[in-house]
Amino acid sequence: MLLPLVLAFILVCCCFVVDSRAECGLPVNTIVVDGYGHGNYMKIQEAVDSIPSGNSQWIVIQLNPGTYKEKVNITSDKPCIVLQGYDRYSTSIEWNQGTTEDPFDTAGFTSNAENFVEKNITFKNTNNLEVQGTPIAKAVAAAIIGDKSSFYDCSFIGFQDTLADQSGRHYFHNCHIEGAMDFIFGNGRSIYEDCEILVQPYSDPVNVVKSVITAQQRDKEEQTTGFVFKSGKINGVQNPPTLLGRALTSFSTVLFTDMNFSSDGLVNITRERWDKMGRSLTEIVYAELNNSGSGSEIDSDAVTSEKNLSKEQWNYYTDISFIDQDHWLGQQP
Repeated sequence: MLLPLVLAFILVCCCFVVDSRAECGLPVNTIVVDGYGHGNYMKIQEAVDSIPSGNSQWIVIQLNPGTYKEKVNITSDKPCIVLQGYDRYSTSIEWNQGTTEDPFDTAGFTSNAENFVEKNITFKNTNNLEVQGTPIAKAVAAAIIGDKSSFYDCSFIGFQDTLADQSGRHYFHNCHIEGAMDFIFGNGRSIYEDCEILVQPYSDPVNVVKSVITAQQRDKEEQTTGFVFKSGKINGVQNPPTLLGRALTSFSTVLFTDMNFSSDGLVNITRERWDKMGRSLTEIVYAELNNSGSGSEIDSDAVTSEKNLSKEQWNYYTDISFIDQDHWLGQQP
């Protein structure tokens, strides 16, 4: 009798472990948003507001094709949402707001909730894109703040501060990210896989300056944040002189591996490649490995900010476990 009891105990424990990891239950509902009135709601925010606080089941918000010109905020009490468009070419969330102060106030889309999935949508802040010849403003297309957030086949389009990858663990796959200055910034712990980065020239009415792709903001040694770009490509418009990143904080961490750095010469990665902004080289982590294209050529005499990482260190950053130690990606629909 003892063996069956032991086996039963083990089975119960295993089931408990599986259930405890599955934070969101199976999809229970699909809410359709259609700007022409052919769905449950005409506005995305109305659909979000209809989800009860503390929701624990996956709910799909399906956006029918269209341009949704509204400010959308998914609050932290509404996890387990799948926001899905028809495709990123026909489904977009657009906002027009810029500032010289806190950029987060300008975000057309903000997600604060954990366990969030997004597919087939373009996020665009049109502020600097529509107004030419004026000083450039901070204008966020999307701000991602919640942990365990994933994005598939999405586009993020802006000019300065396009994508606020602010906090939490995030995964971006086959996404398009476009801008000119610090257009991927924040203190997230994120992997960008098979993504295209499109660099615009940065200029104000007086000056043309270097464009900057990343401004990762890890500011403490004990943090484990950083941006990892792998197996994607960097392109440009009008061949802008471009820095891969700049260190707005002391422990800024960004890595590029197996990327195509514009084989067509559409972007000009400058000789220095990074701007450490006076930070200590023992603290920041900037590194490149196995990249291709004309922009991948490194002038060792000019580059003073890169780390020579060991194989073990590269494995730590580039393996999916960097963001997925507890296998949350596999739990998402």
